Amino acid sequence: MDSTIKRRRARKSCLCDQQKPICSMCKRRKYPGKCVYKEDIEVDETVQQDQENSKADHDSWSVLLKRVQLLENTLKEQQGKHHQHHGFTPSCGSNIHDLLSEDTDCHTLNFNNDELPGTTSTFTGPLSWVSLVRKDRYLSSFTLTLQKHRRDHDSQIQNDPTWIELSKAYAKHFDYETAPLKDVKQSSIVETVTDLMKDKRLVWLLVDKFFDSDFAQVLPVLLREQFIEQVESLMGGRSEEDSKINFTRRDQCPIAGLLLLVMRMASLSVYNMKPLTSMAMSEDDNYIFLNPVTRSAVEAADRCIQESKKLLQVSLPFFQLSLLKRYYELIAPEDYDCMRVTPPGKFGELLHYAIQCSLNRDPSKADNGLNISDNFARRLWFMVLQLDINHLMLVGGPSLLDEKMYDTELPRLNECESPTEFIMDKNIVDFGALAEQAHKVLTDILRVRDPPTVREIKTKLQPIQEKVDQFSSVEDIISRPSITMLDRMTKLKQMFILVNSICVLMMIHYHLFLYYCKHNDRESALDHYIKVLKMTSRLYPTILFFDQNNSIYDMSVHFGCAVLFVPKLEMFLHKTMHILCSIVARIKTFKLISSGPNVRKMAVMDKIVILVLVSLTNILKAFEVMSSTHLHAWIVSRVASFAAKRLYTLEPGYSMVPTEIDLDIIRQFNRSGDDDEIFFHFTECDLERIYQTLLPFSETDNKISSTGLKIMPDTSGESSRWLMETVRELAEKRPQAEPNSIHTSVTMSQNEKLGSTAATVRSPIATTTRSPTAADNPLYETNFAMTDFTSDELETYFLTHTFG
Repeated sequence: MDSTIKRRRARKSCLCDQQKPICSMCKRRKYPGKCVYKEDIEVDETVQQDQENSKADHDSWSVLLKRVQLLENTLKEQQGKHHQHHGFTPSCGSNIHDLLSEDTDCHTLNFNNDELPGTTSTFTGPLSWVSLVRKDRYLSSFTLTLQKHRRDHDSQIQNDPTWIELSKAYAKHFDYETAPLKDVKQSSIVETVTDLMKDKRLVWLLVDKFFDSDFAQVLPVLLREQFIEQVESLMGGRSEEDSKINFTRRDQCPIAGLLLLVMRMASLSVYNMKPLTSMAMSEDDNYIFLNPVTRSAVEAADRCIQESKKLLQVSLPFFQLSLLKRYYELIAPEDYDCMRVTPPGKFGELLHYAIQCSLNRDPSKADNGLNISDNFARRLWFMVLQLDINHLMLVGGPSLLDEKMYDTELPRLNECESPTEFIMDKNIVDFGALAEQAHKVLTDILRVRDPPTVREIKTKLQPIQEKVDQFSSVEDIISRPSITMLDRMTKLKQMFILVNSICVLMMIHYHLFLYYCKHNDRESALDHYIKVLKMTSRLYPTILFFDQNNSIYDMSVHFGCAVLFVPKLEMFLHKTMHILCSIVARIKTFKLISSGPNVRKMAVMDKIVILVLVSLTNILKAFEVMSSTHLHAWIVSRVASFAAKRLYTLEPGYSMVPTEIDLDIIRQFNRSGDDDEIFFHFTECDLERIYQTLLPFSETDNKISSTGLKIMPDTSGESSRWLMETVRELAEKRPQAEPNSIHTSVTMSQNEKLGSTAATVRSPIATTTRSPTAADNPLYETNFAMTDFTSDELETYFLTHTFG
């Protein structure tokens, strides 16, 4: 028997409880985000249903009404405390929080959406540090303010002859995108390669250095015996000093390119974060140290790659050259940028070459015809797979590999092999287990179409979280023996896995923090923010590697080649810097626009700021240390220094007189929307939890000596030659700057050469002079430390190329 019932529709009525959307009354009073809407049942129109369905409907509505009533009752208890915007201190209890969390966890979260207005649309990956700036309302406001003042500065000095000279120098020496193309007929590839290999003693020393160092173990791309035979066919044997280089055919380009990359990487292996002197080296290492292989070798290797592409078929040496070149880009002092990892276009090419060599088929199932061992073929394939996983974990870019397109198995462990071979295969097997799990989880979490719910994300993250919790701490890894190369290689692989896993989790938890901020779930937002800080504090002790007076944290002692690990630390510290800046940005914004201040909350905020600014200062100094060899670290340090002096200055208490820049921050903040004000509602207890979570940072900072984080001499070759020459030329063209001038202050006479021991430059961080033992050392001829990096000319110019 059918009956007539009424369709129930929800009527909205504002409860003025600091939720969304906004009612007209709150909008007129300029209190955005203060409304929650109560669903009342309104009888509107009739529909026909059978009695059974009507009863089921009635039961479901009864349950819903009970939940709404519970919500109303709890909110009414807090109504008296909600009249002031910044006095929101809910203690709603577990019931209301569970209801809100249950509701928000059912929503989907697309990591590729929700970028704020004013940010560019170029894809950078949701797990890169750029996503923090693009999605965090506070960081975005500060960044846009920085861009505005940079543009104002540019417009004022664009006709300045000094600025014009600097722009020309940058475009000529380093800006690859705008620099004019070089004349390919200027020197043939044969002449270029022959010139780079003319010192045969150096070539053979570098080949041996490469295979005896940790490079060959961490990057098992080449077989020593096979490669030496190929080199001998190119330039003769070790004893044949008078033999000419036999480089006449295009099919020799892959071997020549491989040799050039091996020479460059072996030359970088003598680099360390500690000061180097020729007295502490062997005779062979000292010869390598005094004859650095510069990035011109990498440029020649690129030309070899271009010539090899003209061959009809992809050979194994050409694939090895392309693979080694991709890995070199991950550690290149002149090229690494914390974000790109491996461009998808280049990886697509490399994947195509691997498939052409049949490396996607297991040797036991298909003969690849490469005349190499089965385990070596498997290693090469998983080296390709590792690049794809790195791009997925560190940037959040889409994976280009489908597990259905290959059947290559992991290397088969054989204890009868040499210890080195066994450890290399064991590391790949360990990586394969993590890669399989990470690939499955991240491709599901980061999907663009049909994005997952928040509850689904949390569930899938749990296994990775549990695995990271089982990892050893940085201190535990450092305390293990480092006597043999196998010890160092094992420790380096453990640090790689630890850094990658923690960076993934801290970025995903930060996205969840922003999600809960947007949905006004204070407790869940705080929980995820605490998780981000805890994850970050676990790796923060790695900053001690840049303390020159700390003999325990020595990269060469623990990992063999420091240059292998520096890019990982640079990436982690870059993300950490933005996370800590987000705390300062929130506290400063709160002080600028808050009314009716809570003195006790302000006191806790001031304690937080003190801890955070000390850590940020040490991170900035660590980037200054990396600046001695890594150009991108130098750029980051200048951008951060420029921003710190203008944006991240705070006074204790709540009385802040806003400057012009502060007013711009407020305007940018108001333009970015009316959500994500959850920080304004954090209670004193919430802030105290954040403070307690930050204490491990302070413990690490206390271990850093007062003179430990300082700039070192450059040991990477010509990475800064153009900058030194530019500053010297500018100093010669104009009078000495006034004390308060923004121009560079260089105490270098016109007659002094770049390598002179008397040349010094004043810097607010450290005043450095040349070591007498390094006066004639070509490696020291390009010292970043000899440039006044705090000059507004140089800082603002690089802001143009990083934030522009």
